[in-house]
Amino acid sequence: MAPGQAEQGDSASTANVVSEQQHNLEEVLRLIRNFKKDSKTRYNLQYFQHREETLKQAWANCEALHGRVKTVRAQDAVLLVQYMKEYEEAEDAWGECSVVFRQNIAGYLAAESRQRPAVQEAPDAGENVVRLERIKIPSYSGDYNQWAAFHDLFKVMVHDNKNLSGVQKLQYLRASVNGEAGQLIRHLTLTETNYAPAWKLLKERYNNKRAIGNAYMKGIWSLPTSTPASAIGIKRILDTTEQFRANTESLGADLVELIMVYILQQKLEHESNSEWQKFIGSSNEIPTLNQFTNFLHQRFTILKAVQLNQRKTVKVGAHSAQATGAVCRVCQGDHRISQCDTFLKSDITRRRELVASSRLYYNCLHEAHRTRNCPSRKGCKLCGKRHNSMLHQTSSNRAASSALANPKQQVSSLNAINSGVDITAVLLATARIRVKDNQGTFILLRALIDQGSQRSFINEAAAQLLRLPRQATNPTISGIGSHSTSSKGAISAQCDKVFQFISCRSKPYNGHDSPVQDTMQDN
Repeated sequence: MAPGQAEQGDSASTANVVSEQQHNLEEVLRLIRNFKKDSKTRYNLQYFQHREETLKQAWANCEALHGRVKTVRAQDAVLLVQYMKEYEEAEDAWGECSVVFRQNIAGYLAAESRQRPAVQEAPDAGENVVRLERIKIPSYSGDYNQWAAFHDLFKVMVHDNKNLSGVQKLQYLRASVNGEAGQLIRHLTLTETNYAPAWKLLKERYNNKRAIGNAYMKGIWSLPTSTPASAIGIKRILDTTEQFRANTESLGADLVELIMVYILQQKLEHESNSEWQKFIGSSNEIPTLNQFTNFLHQRFTILKAVQLNQRKTVKVGAHSAQATGAVCRVCQGDHRISQCDTFLKSDITRRRELVASSRLYYNCLHEAHRTRNCPSRKGCKLCGKRHNSMLHQTSSNRAASSALANPKQQVSSLNAINSGVDITAVLLATARIRVKDNQGTFILLRALIDQGSQRSFINEAAAQLLRLPRQATNPTISGIGSHSTSSKGAISAQCDKVFQFISCRSKPYNGHDSPVQDTMQDN
């Protein structure tokens, strides 16, 4: 089939679906109009049963195409709104008429049950005939919202009918239930003695005021908001409200307590909700507000005791510390400083500065106190001294820290010769840079910036601290005054960008040596 033909076929199919749904909706409204115009002299049980079945089938046809038509109309917002309005009007009319049909059917069946028995006995007992077709009970599938209506109707028509035997009642019962309710009594064979157990099983499962009350509340709680304002939307809210009030009154429930307990129950998290169900147990009665508040008091007491017990000594790295629940002194987060990302990503020097500025004890990393009062009895697992392992300084750490702490001392050691004039100190621009060592950790170093330098240099102490692979090289390095020196090797280091460093020997200036000293310069 050509593409054009396929598109024409899809368009025709879409038009047919819309046209067929329009016909279905008109058919529902036509059946309702005909019923309203009909003479009441025609009313009887068979009339209403036939009308109900015909209307039910017509509405089933509408529901079958509803999803497809919505998908088609969704392409045009105006057409979709128009279609939904027509569908909801037909739905409301169908619902109202169905209620009228069911009420009349129930009335005729009740009257017929009172006037004559369902079983007519002939002189010969073998000629007993059960006119099953004369009793038509609405089927029940396990919906708690429908249990009360089904229970009362079945009880009047079948259960209390003394002219029916146990096996006949069980046959009626099995024919009247389906779905979950049908599965519940399916295993019982059709015998005289099995009717009572079957009826008992259904009552124990579904004659549950607590579950019925929750079902009523769920129905009104899930009622959609009437937007935009429309008579249909307001009518739906009104009908649901009236139905809810009537149902709760027949249930004998206190309306305020039913609503309050249901709403508050929704506020509980999963674990507390499970504990609430355990608290009320297997009772079928609607829980009271007093029961719910008693549960909340009990739950609060238990959780409070559990939280107090959890405030015990916990491990913090290699140290024991008291979990106080205080916020982090560095980032104000809800954790201890030993779990702070900002603290952990800092170098040893910065960590010590953070601990000192936060007035924390160096060993347990909690609020400052005397050494004898520290809850931790352990020291650094690297050197055994009374400080936290995360604050341990190696000799190289101390060397870098000292270099950073005394930049003026480094600068003052630089000397230069220019035209025979002695200069005791040369001030160069400095910068603090982060350089990656052999473990991938960035270490903070200070660099001296000399725009006249053609190479970048690193002193031996810094090179040892980084522990980066060194290439054997021995270039001659010339400085001011044609003085020269040699290096120990070359390393490649990474900071904000890749530098090529030459490691130099450090020599004090005596007026004759090269003015090139231990430094790091950007080329």
